[in-house]
Amino acid sequence: MGSLKAEIAVMRLDIEESQSEEVRKLLQRSSQRLAESGLLDSAIGVGEQFPHFSLPNAGGDAISSEDFLSRGPLVVCFYRGGWDPYCNLELRAYQAILDEIRELGADFVAISPQLPDESVNMAAKANLSFEVLTDMGNSLAEHLGLSHELAPAVVDLYRSMGYDLERINGVTRWALPVPATYVVDTKGVIVEAFIQADYTLRLEPARVLEILKTL
Repeated sequence: MGSLKAEIAVMRLDIEESQSEEVRKLLQRSSQRLAESGLLDSAIGVGEQFPHFSLPNAGGDAISSEDFLSRGPLVVCFYRGGWDPYCNLELRAYQAILDEIRELGADFVAISPQLPDESVNMAAKANLSFEVLTDMGNSLAEHLGLSHELAPAVVDLYRSMGYDLERINGVTRWALPVPATYVVDTKGVIVEAFIQADYTLRLEPARVLEILKTL
């Protein structure tokens, strides 16, 4: 299994080479301001109870955290949306180890604010076989302390890039979850929490497997 970090580094270099210096600086400032805001300091983390959820999957069926945890530990990945290339790379990396996750008695679920129809398209293109759920309006992400408003300049940039989050997420508010991955035991307690202001950083799948082997 290759390193997700290495794959992200290659992707980031390619993306930044195609961007203007103005755009690169804008996105860097945005991540830095989020990191310095203190927003994530109060995010729910290791040792705390992961909140119960019941969210629609790509087919519109309600999926409950209780259903997952009744069968074993759960890996919960919050991603920004299928329009984000880093998120796509991350979800494909977890798809690649999904069998290993399930062999350890656990399961994996990905959550974003995008509408179920958007998730259907993304899951089909990426051949994802785990549940992809919709956190409408970032309700669960807000409860966890992960949701943040995008700066007006970033909103304008995303609009110019064709990322119409009002359509994709079905709301007028331009807010996203920061990338976050949790490992939750069968009692609902968080045993690992990877939460990042920098949207290009993601938890290494190999680390998830290491943790699951201890549960």
